[in-house]
Amino acid sequence: MDYNWLSVLILLSTLIYCGHFQGNDILRPVVTLETDMNRQIFSGETVTLRSAQGLSEVTNSPEATVHRRHSHSAVLHTRIHRLDVPLAGLYKCQGMKTGRPHSSYISDNLPISVSDLPRASVSISPQGHLYSGETVTLQCDIPDYTDWRYHWYENNQKRPNLTSKSISNIIKYQQIIVQRPH
Repeated sequence: MDYNWLSVLILLSTLIYCGHFQGNDILRPVVTLETDMNRQIFSGETVTLRSAQGLSEVTNSPEATVHRRHSHSAVLHTRIHRLDVPLAGLYKCQGMKTGRPHSSYISDNLPISVSDLPRASVSISPQGHLYSGETVTLQCDIPDYTDWRYHWYENNQKRPNLTSKSISNIIKYQQIIVQRPH
C-alpha cells in the first residue's frame, strides 16, 4: 500500500510538472502583418509577416514554408506579384525551441487580402473641338479612391512640377495633335 501511494505521488508530480511546462514554455505565438491593418494591400507591394518566437515557421500552405533566424522573431518578407498566384490567404506561425524537441502551439490565422491596383483615367474639359489659345483642364480620376498622389506625363516624360489631380494648360498651336479613328 505504501508503494501505491508513492507511485501515485510520483505520477501526480509528473503530471503537474508537465502541465506547468506546457503552460509556461509552450506558448501560442502571434503572427502579425507589419502595416496599417486598415490600409488596403495592392498587388506588387511588399508585406512583412512577423511571428513572435525564436525560430518560427510562417506559412500559408505546406508548400510555402520559410524559416528565418532573428533574436526573438521570424520574419517572412513576401512580395505579392500581380501575375503569380496571389499570396492572399490565411497565414499562421509556429515556434520551435532551439536545442529542444518542443514547438509552440500554432498561432491563430491572420487573413490577408490583396487587391488589384486601380486604373487611372484622364478626362478633358471642355469637350469637343479645341482651338489654339483655349484653356483646357485635364483631370486624373481613380474611381473609389481619394488618398492618392498624382504624377503627370507629357510625351512620356514625367512632369515633376505637376502633382495635383487637375491641371490646366493653354493650348498652343504646336501642341494640337489630331488623331483619326481607326
